[in-house]
Amino acid sequence: MGILTHLISYEDSLLMPESNLEEVIDGELHVKPPATRHHGSLVRCLQRIFDRQMRDCFDLVQGTGFLLRRSPLRYRIPDLAIVDRADWQRDLRTTEDPYSHVVPALVIEIISSANRKGAGERLLENYAEFGIPEVLFFHPESRTYESYAGVELIDSARTGTVTLRTMPEVSIDLDQLWEEF
Repeated sequence: MGILTHLISYEDSLLMPESNLEEVIDGELHVKPPATRHHGSLVRCLQRIFDRQMRDCFDLVQGTGFLLRRSPLRYRIPDLAIVDRADWQRDLRTTEDPYSHVVPALVIEIISSANRKGAGERLLENYAEFGIPEVLFFHPESRTYESYAGVELIDSARTGTVTLRTMPEVSIDLDQLWEEF
C-alpha cells in the first residue's frame, strides 16, 4: 500500500495560516525550523550593511513569500531580498495575491548545518529559474560567503572585502561581519 500525498495547490495555500517557516516547493510543503539567534544576528548585521550602502531605488524585504511558479505551486521565502522599490510598490497596488511577483535583484540566504544536503543546489535552481540575477549564501559555521549567478559560483571568500556583481555600490567587509556576528 502506497502513501497518498496531497500536493498543495495555489488555492490551498491561500487558506493556510501565514508563516515564514513554511515554503511550498512543487506542491510539497517544506517546514523549516525557526531561525537560531546566530542566524537572526547575521541577518540583522547584513540588513545594516545594505541599509547604509544600497541605492535609494531599492528596498530590503524580509520574510516575504515570492511566487516562483503557480502550478505546481512553488514559493520561497528568502532570509533577505533586495527589490526595486517601484516594482515593489506596483506589485503591492496591483494584485490581491499575498505572494510577491517581483523578481528580486538580489537574494541573501543564511545556510546552516541544519540545511539538508542538496537543499542549496535546489534553492539556486529555483531562484535561477525565477530570474534572480545574484544569490548570496552566508555560512555562519564555516564563516564563508558565496555568490552565485544562476547556479554558477562566481565568488567565494572567508576574509577580505567583497563587492557584489549586481550592486557594485555595496561592499561587505567579511572580517568585520564575522567579528560583529
